[in-house]
Amino acid sequence: MSNSSFRMLPHAALFKWALYYGLLMGLAAIAGFFLTNWFVEKSLWVSLVAMGTYLAEFFIVYYGLKKYKETHRDFSFLHGFILAIYISFISALVLVLYTLLFYYVIDPGAMEADLAKREAAMLKEMPDNPEEVAHVMGIIRSFYAYILLAGSLISQLFIGLLSGLSSAFILKDQELKA
Repeated sequence: MSNSSFRMLPHAALFKWALYYGLLMGLAAIAGFFLTNWFVEKSLWVSLVAMGTYLAEFFIVYYGLKKYKETHRDFSFLHGFILAIYISFISALVLVLYTLLFYYVIDPGAMEADLAKREAAMLKEMPDNPEEVAHVMGIIRSFYAYILLAGSLISQLFIGLLSGLSSAFILKDQELKA
């Protein structure tokens, strides 16, 4: 088998690197979560903060892969991709844990406030069907925590996947300057 096959990868070493950069990416995601929830009205600023957070997360993954490549000469695309998956998985766990902490310990009323805002927006859009809005909100209330956690997990894994693919492609053929 070739040196770059999945079974031959040094998963323990990759995971050690991923732990540090995954925690950094998780902290960047928490900062983005906090800042986007800080703005009451959804506006251009919220979108810019979210895009800035995604950009910071991309550069954290890129920098982690670059530092790994500088210290490990046998770097391949598969090394970079698996390292990026590990980083994004750790950051996703950090964000999910923070989301749980935020909605159940730090500010238990925040979830109810979010749901009240959604209900007010739905009533504004459909003022002639308050029964239907109440029915839909009942369904949303029962699944809202799961939707938030799944959204946090999937978004971090997706960001890590995209940044890992692009960073591994960029770094795979780059020559290191000695």
